[in-house]
Amino acid sequence: MHTGTCSEFQPVFDTFFRDLGHPALFAENGQTITNGELVAACAAWHEALTTLGITETHRLATVLENGATALIGFLALADKTSVMPMNPATNPTVLVRRVDNADVDAVLVGASPTFDRIATRLEKQGVAVIRLRGTPLAPHLEGAVLPASKGQTGPRFILHTSGSTGEPKRVALRPEQLLLSARNIATHLALGPQDTAVHALPMFHIGAVVDLFLAPLVAGGSVVVSPGLEA
Repeated sequence: MHTGTCSEFQPVFDTFFRDLGHPALFAENGQTITNGELVAACAAWHEALTTLGITETHRLATVLENGATALIGFLALADKTSVMPMNPATNPTVLVRRVDNADVDAVLVGASPTFDRIATRLEKQGVAVIRLRGTPLAPHLEGAVLPASKGQTGPRFILHTSGSTGEPKRVALRPEQLLLSARNIATHLALGPQDTAVHALPMFHIGAVVDLFLAPLVAGGSVVVSPGLEA
């Protein structure tokens, strides 16, 4: 193990360490983020989370714009704690209800006027809010230190199903399940360092996480972040 961070996704980071200068992400602002920079960013996220007392027993919902922040944040958050990405376009009333029903410890909210309004509404409902500031590579989290949680031990990635009957149901996936699927896809498609995936799905979609993000990275490839393009 090369580092104390991101151990749940160690196979991905083992790939990074084989070529720290290889491009991992081509961000939406034109910035190229190397494997080494992604490792350092993950460590910075972990430090910020630790400062707020966040552990593997906590559950965080996220309201983030699709882009480099959402991708890098996923890699760090899903290793450190249970994370539940929310569709930022969801009606605020519905979003608050789903967050409340999921029994989350806090909601991580991105930086934008729209998200600030969502954060204010959540706080009025008594939900703990963590505001994300800084950059994807050097995040700063604003919020109160979270009390100890009695939640389920071990990081989980929690997705809402897209079923058409009633409220979407939550499905919890462990990091090793995500990695197994990613490896299968990488093997089936014979992905390698020469390959680049166009990330054209929002991060609350399983295909965005496994097919278009983890699979190319575990194969040593790269990902083009394209928040304005959706498959």
